[in-house]
Amino acid sequence: MAVAPGRPTPTVRRLLNERGSLTARLERLGAVHVHVLREAWQRPGADEGVALGLAVGRHAWLREVVLDCEGGPTIYARSVVPGRMLGPLARLPRLGERPLGRLLFSAADVQRGPLAVARLRGDEPLAGRLRGHGLPNPKGGWARRSTLSVAGRRLLVTEVFFPEGVEGEQRGAQRRAIGPGAGP
Repeated sequence: MAVAPGRPTPTVRRLLNERGSLTARLERLGAVHVHVLREAWQRPGADEGVALGLAVGRHAWLREVVLDCEGGPTIYARSVVPGRMLGPLARLPRLGERPLGRLLFSAADVQRGPLAVARLRGDEPLAGRLRGHGLPNPKGGWARRSTLSVAGRRLLVTEVFFPEGVEGEQRGAQRRAIGPGAGP
């Protein structure tokens, strides 16, 4: 991921640095709905294959979703799961509109690897994937990527935080803290 200058807001920084379940963190802000964009066996991007140690040309289970929390696309998530991983995650292809985080973090042995965080310029291949799904250009938004291990096997998760979506979450949380009828 390319790095663009700037610093995330405190809300975005907390979300970017979440080492546990991002889904659980978002659910503390409001209801989270999963909109599945794609689930299929595909070849991952070259950088994704390298991150997982996959041989060139190998297919993996790819899942792309938008997590919608209190309206509007908030977070785009792309998960790359090598075939050898499906044993511990046999339910993954049937997950549908349930959050992957709930499945992953229900495992006692889930571990997150280092987080790679970047601000997006909007011209990265990742931005092209989002535009291919009709999502807004993430220019100025933040992304993170990390591997997760379950039963000693790794999968890769990339998440893009849309600037207007995450800020909307912050305003929603403020309205709930202040009380009914509070404005932005």
